[in-house]
Amino acid sequence: MSGVSLELESITVLRAGRHILDVDKLSIQAGQFVNIIGTNGAGKTTLLKVLCGLIKPSSGKVFFDNIALTSLSSWTRTNLKKQIGY
Repeated sequence: MSGVSLELESITVLRAGRHILDVDKLSIQAGQFVNIIGTNGAGKTTLLKVLCGLIKPSSGKVFFDNIALTSLSSWTRTNLKKQIGY
């Protein structure tokens, strides 16, 4: 398979003034399996929610098939979320 299905660039998630998640760059290709491993509170669930568009990052961009999630209309984002399971 070719092309990048999901890509994160310079993602930061802040909650109550604390850095919950910092990702410089992450690319997941179509058909690729990825394991997320870490201790409690490491940001695993936050990462998944950012990838699914359920949490808006404080800074950075999330791309789905080379389209920034923030550039999508709310209707399109809602329909996209209906297709995502995790």
